[in-house]
Amino acid sequence: MRAIVWRILTGSRSLTVITFSYLLIIIYALTLAPVCWVYAAEVWSLETRATGMGIAAIGNIGNWLFNFALGLYIPPGFQNITWEMFIVFGVMCFLAAVQFFFTYPGTCGKTLEEIEKLFAPSGPKPWKTKPGNSKLDAMVDDARAHHKHINFDTEAKAETEARTEATETTN
Repeated sequence: MRAIVWRILTGSRSLTVITFSYLLIIIYALTLAPVCWVYAAEVWSLETRATGMGIAAIGNIGNWLFNFALGLYIPPGFQNITWEMFIVFGVMCFLAAVQFFFTYPGTCGKTLEEIEKLFAPSGPKPWKTKPGNSKLDAMVDDARAHHKHINFDTEAKAETEARTEATETTN
């Protein structure tokens, strides 16, 4: 029978482990942790958003269970695989990045209708999408240009009227 023996590290090695643990938590919390919530809220139409967020919640339960299992896997993994265990995690992270690139289209700055077209079978490939280039952006730019034109016309009329009044009062 094998016993698991824990050794408490001290000095610079323990500080390194603590520092990298905190870095892992911070980076994960700022990048992958909120992805299922943000992406689900952005992708689903108003009619199906509640269902989509429910699916995201189920995915979050899976995330918690996987992290629990990971905590049980780490001690024997360190004992049997030693430092090479991190190669397994590195390969998994790389494969996840490849999967994200090939299956998740960029939805930043798109309208719900445009997002719906991205997920249609005839839509563009996810790796060919990019943020922006939304029809909504073009409509907003047109409205701003039109608004500037209206303001310019109004200001020009006001200046002309002021000059006319100034000339009439001097005459």
